[in-house]
Amino acid sequence: HIGGGVKYPFGRVKMTPALHGGKLDLEDGGDYTTVPAGFLIDFDSGQRFHHAGDTALLIDMQLLKG
Repeated sequence: HIGGGVKYPFGRVKMTPALHGGKLDLEDGGDYTTVPAGFLIDFDSGQRFHHAGDTALLIDMQLLKG
């Protein structure tokens, strides 16, 4: 879930909020909305990487500097 994180052998991965909508259209005619998210990866080496997906720059991204 957004805001949650998991520790891995290389570091920690956390889901971050994103601003856009999404929907999956299934072959059986069903459709499902999707939750937009990005990922913040903190490597044990001290490096930090943020994958924002297709979200543009947001003022809140300043908070990711750590």
